[in-house]
Amino acid sequence: MVFPPLLVLMLRGFLRFPTPWNFSAICVPALLLYIVLPLAIENHREEAPPVRLVRYLEKLYPPSKRGNVLLILPTTRRSAQWYAPEFKIMDHVSTSQEDEEVLRNAAAVYTEDPSLKGKERYLIELAEFRRSMLIYLQHRRVQLYLVERRRSS
Repeated sequence: MVFPPLLVLMLRGFLRFPTPWNFSAICVPALLLYIVLPLAIENHREEAPPVRLVRYLEKLYPPSKRGNVLLILPTTRRSAQWYAPEFKIMDHVSTSQEDEEVLRNAAAVYTEDPSLKGKERYLIELAEFRRSMLIYLQHRRVQLYLVERRRSS
């Protein structure tokens, strides 16, 4: 919240310029509005990438089948829990026997973490959800992967 007081001080200095240059006191706020207004409109019209990820999965699975779908979401887990609590949601894969059983029994497993691939599974990229990095850096790009188990021969 430091930026608005600094802007006021800067504009006050622009008003003290000689007559043809004091017009720049209007140009600086106009430039900022020109940059920020389209971003604000976009941010308020579109949902955040984590929410769009959940909406995408809701379109794929009817409510009766969502309990068999496992989501491994380290960074967007809270959004998924809020907007789609009917999915099974984990924030990481541990090596416990219980988690391995949940992974085996799931009808489908999705993740946003590309480091989840290993010897026994591989990832298929399904979708990518983005928004401008000027709005919010944390969830500006969220990728959705389908986790497939390797078949042993």
